[in-house]
Amino acid sequence: MISDLVSGKADLQKMKCKNDDFFAKYGTEVRINKKVTALNISEKTLTLEDGEKVSYDKLLLATGGKPFVPKMEGQEKDGVFTFTTLSDAQRLAAKLIA
Repeated sequence: MISDLVSGKADLQKMKCKNDDFFAKYGTEVRINKKVTALNISEKTLTLEDGEKVSYDKLLLATGGKPFVPKMEGQEKDGVFTFTTLSDAQRLAAKLIA
């Protein structure tokens, strides 16, 4: 839905697969952009890069991905964009508005 965000057809709330109430209802804590440095499966704990230890009943590790963008002449020029992440889309949208 990144193209919908850039075009204005969607906002951040619409892009979510589940709303915040869904996660609260099921006692789910979502942590985005947090690096896990240690995972202890037998104790059901993990350690974040800032040293915080988190215990869990069930754990989903969604590591994301990085799409391949082939090298091509001119791709570094101002006004040339890829948009595979939210921050990419926000930069593109800001350029369109400017």
